[in-house]
Amino acid sequence: MSDSLNSSDLQKITNDPVNSVGVVLQRGGEELILEKVLYLSTIRLAAEFPSEQLSNIAWGVWQYTIPKTQLELFTIKPEQLETAISQAWDDKNLAFASHVYKFKNNPGTYVYLSDQVTIQFATWVDREKIKSISTTFKLVENKPILGLANSIGVFVNKQARENPIRITN
Repeated sequence: MSDSLNSSDLQKITNDPVNSVGVVLQRGGEELILEKVLYLSTIRLAAEFPSEQLSNIAWGVWQYTIPKTQLELFTIKPEQLETAISQAWDDKNLAFASHVYKFKNNPGTYVYLSDQVTIQFATWVDREKIKSISTTFKLVENKPILGLANSIGVFVNKQARENPIRITN
């Protein structure tokens, strides 16, 4: 899919309430309402991959590397977004793929997800239950988060395709 999205396409998508898919990001005790951006996706490469080859990826149009994130941003036709992300997950050259979100009350600010997630569990959740949840979602436990009670850092990998925001909620 090498077709570019033009500005009128983007205007229709961003102003369409039917296309406003929302999720809640819980951060520091507050809930932030996010909306999925239905024409953007990010990927993280598994290995060195020349940027010239990024423009050859068939399921999206490479835009640029997001500074300090090791994420590559792509535009994708909205009706092909889910298929494109699935194809990205299946690509052996890619380590991670995700939707892009924006804050509902600040649509000019984009939220890019990473393959690393911090999960804080309720105080009554014991270590065995945490391990069970990690196993169920196929998360790779990294380490406990010092100073944050009953929490762990995890990696979302190719086996754990569930949306990181949904996992943490």
